[in-house]
Amino acid sequence: MKNRSALVLLAIVAIFAGVTLKIAMPHGLTVWSVDSVTYLDAARNVLAGKGYVYNGPWAAAHTSVPEGSPIPLTHYPPFYSLVLVATSLLAGEPLRAAYWVSVIAFALAALFAGLVVRQATPERPSNAILAALLVAVNPIILKLYSNPFSEVIYMPMALAGQWLLLRFSKTGKLLHLCVAALIFGLGCITRYSGVVWVGAAGLWLLVWGADTFLRRVKFAALFGAISGVPLAILVIRNHFAGSAGAVADRDVRWHPIGIEHWLDSTMALSSWFLPTRWTGTRSGIMVAVVCLLLLVACSILSRRYRFAEQADGKAFRDAYATTAIFLVTYVLHLIVSISLTDYSTPLNSRILLPVLIWLICLAAMLPAVMPGRLWQGIVTAGCSVLIVMSFGRAAAWVKYNRNGVFGYLSPEWTQSKTADAIRKLPPSAVVFSNRSEQIYFTLNRQAVCIPEKYDPMSLAPNKRAHDVFSKVHAELEKTGGLVVRSGAINFGDESKRSEEDLVPWSDLQEYTLTELQQILPLKKVFEDKPWEVFVIAPTGATN
Repeated sequence: MKNRSALVLLAIVAIFAGVTLKIAMPHGLTVWSVDSVTYLDAARNVLAGKGYVYNGPWAAAHTSVPEGSPIPLTHYPPFYSLVLVATSLLAGEPLRAAYWVSVIAFALAALFAGLVVRQATPERPSNAILAALLVAVNPIILKLYSNPFSEVIYMPMALAGQWLLLRFSKTGKLLHLCVAALIFGLGCITRYSGVVWVGAAGLWLLVWGADTFLRRVKFAALFGAISGVPLAILVIRNHFAGSAGAVADRDVRWHPIGIEHWLDSTMALSSWFLPTRWTGTRSGIMVAVVCLLLLVACSILSRRYRFAEQADGKAFRDAYATTAIFLVTYVLHLIVSISLTDYSTPLNSRILLPVLIWLICLAAMLPAVMPGRLWQGIVTAGCSVLIVMSFGRAAAWVKYNRNGVFGYLSPEWTQSKTADAIRKLPPSAVVFSNRSEQIYFTLNRQAVCIPEKYDPMSLAPNKRAHDVFSKVHAELEKTGGLVVRSGAINFGDESKRSEEDLVPWSDLQEYTLTELQQILPLKKVFEDKPWEVFVIAPTGATN
């Protein structure tokens, strides 16, 4: 296959990826996370000239300001919201802009995954097509891109930066290095974990970036200087914004990564490699772990054949080294960040998306480095089987997702008896809910967050909970407000997951209904599954 033909095919696969995602979302993106609500609300505030602030209930739950007061955002990096702002100038409003950003970014993720592999194995352009197809038809990636998450732009940026680093290694053009540094720098203000990749890229430049040590140091210093500019600007802004936590709104506290995180990660692994009906079973997890170990082992063992038999061993070495360094440092970063700053981070497919995509890149590189045509054919056939299996699962999900609206915007919520009851409340009435961001996003009404028992970042007891309950109790009695509690959310997945499946330790964080009834004198008004609506009862009338 000629290189020009390979580029054309890569472009076709990328367009296929974007069109597939668009077909899968006739009703728009699925919004089900406070993260998504925060990014969208921040974009709306920027467009309204209020700055990078958030008006919703999540922010007030973590500070001492009143509900609905604009709070400068430091917990969430701004670049995804800023991209939504720019796209909104054409699309009309942030949620619609997020739709088009997801479609385009998914196509770019498939394209740059293929370009990274093509850079590694230039004499086998078919490997690049394998990589692009493995991304384009992967049902897990497809589902994630149907949500307004910052990961949507984070991964194509990382892959584009990696590809430019590989181009720099081959051509020596400083333009490639400078643009790569800028992309990685913007990645830092898309997700704070992008700092890890800046360090990983700098490490690669120091070890393999040039033929002499002084040149490697010069290139690494230039890369660090450029990539550090966006983050430095953000740090200064956050410092003067006056928000809690200042620089990144994270507190350092030792709480070692727990067994629930490892269970999350094995669940994610099984969903990557196995049919849906086997996902999460003991045998499925074992098979997924074995497949992962075999892939890593083959990648390591195959290097000696590459360098011994192929003329262009440096191209593969550079691609293999950057991919492996990025993957390993990202996993180590997750372990450290969960253990020190953010224990509530689940190791699910969303958080592990970079691991999945770089494993795909490694798998697509393997056929070019295996010894002999037999082994090359076996690995290629394995990738092809995975593509066929993934395509079948992706097609089933597309069909399912087209048949309804899910998440916060689902008619089960927007047309529910509970939503109608909230709409009928006078503006002064207080709403107290464990889904306050959903109420805010869909009904444009402030709702007070039911506090969590523990700080989700540090697991320390929530010292503000008692004060919140006392204040809200008085306000509910005074205004005739409602306590609205929900259990499950329909995520738009055939498995009908509950939120507890994504955050298995949420039982430790959220107050149960029994615990709430021990704190507040609640009287049930009605039940509208999964919602329960209460008022503050007169003395002796609780239930």
